[in-house]
Amino acid sequence: MIEFLSATIRIATPLALAALGGILSERSGVFAVGLEGMMLAGAFAATVGAWASGEPAMGVALALCSGAAIGLVVAVVAVRFRADNMVTGLAVNILAFGLTSYLMRVLASGGSTVSLHRIPLTPVPIPILVDIPVLGPLLFNHPPLTYLTVLGCIALALFLGRTQAGLTLRATGENPEAVFASGSNPLVVRMLSVIACGAIAGIGGAVLTLQQVSTFTGNVVLTKGTIVLRGAKLEVRQDAEGYQFGKVWAAPGKRAFFRQKRDTQPGAPEEYVEGEGEIIEYDGKKDDVRLIQRGQLRRYTGATLSDDITGNIITYNNLTDVFTVDGNRRATPGSEEAVAGSGGRVRAVLAPKTQPPQAPVAPSAQPLKPSDTMKLRNP
Repeated sequence: MIEFLSATIRIATPLALAALGGILSERSGVFAVGLEGMMLAGAFAATVGAWASGEPAMGVALALCSGAAIGLVVAVVAVRFRADNMVTGLAVNILAFGLTSYLMRVLASGGSTVSLHRIPLTPVPIPILVDIPVLGPLLFNHPPLTYLTVLGCIALALFLGRTQAGLTLRATGENPEAVFASGSNPLVVRMLSVIACGAIAGIGGAVLTLQQVSTFTGNVVLTKGTIVLRGAKLEVRQDAEGYQFGKVWAAPGKRAFFRQKRDTQPGAPEEYVEGEGEIIEYDGKKDDVRLIQRGQLRRYTGATLSDDITGNIITYNNLTDVFTVDGNRRATPGSEEAVAGSGGRVRAVLAPKTQPPQAPVAPSAQPLKPSDTMKLRNP
């Protein structure tokens, strides 16, 4: 139950950030329809920024700037030129979707595979408070942006209700003529509010990619240590303990790819395990990989193929170096594991394991000598 409630808080974080930005825009008198585009721009910038710099903080900073840039577009069109808020917001959402897809293809150099090393924001337990029974793991063991969201809710409430700037912003949405009469420019207030809305929503997008589930499409490669996953669509998530889980889908008519280097003794030939399947699932907690539908698993010792296994569902555990094969697993109709017309065959070609050479037995220090007599001793 604690894990469920804790996950609820984490999942609500990006929605809360988007709501905070939307409140700023709404209270200034601009309907925030473009929140989705702002979050999408922030999610893309956070992923690329963290991957390029190696620092999640840089990804968050770029997400803030990207969301603010989309907010600036909305502010100029909807506030400065008085375009319809609904039309502007929908146009910005379409623009963000198309622009991020195009930039991903630019990174992929026109269709080749792009490798994005995802660097997540891990939970930061608060000392002493995290040891409180029940409430400690529930409230005080979250990633940094979750804490920032809680502080942001308090800060926004104080800003709108207790500061002169907040009162001016609220008055801009309710009575812009009164704001103009007091010496402030309602257009400037609204534009700043929409830009701030985009910046906060951009951070919400960063939460989706750095703290929650990340989804990438278009010849994507996931690398973690010596593990490589490649396919047409990739979904990555992380639990409260910091373990990562990945799911890869192949393009129609093709198979996704998996490869991992095995740990070997110094001087021994390198060992690799690789395989294909229409769907590949990686469990970072159990450290196992599942190849679903038209699965095939191969083990190489150096450049020599040692094992070759095919089946409908293949599960390989890296910790125990054990795999299980299911030729025709019974699945719920319509599920991803249900394969129509599967014959249920399993094919395996296994090579015997080479035993390490035994150390020669050291000769006895005093070799036995033959004797023709036998001596008996009384106890």
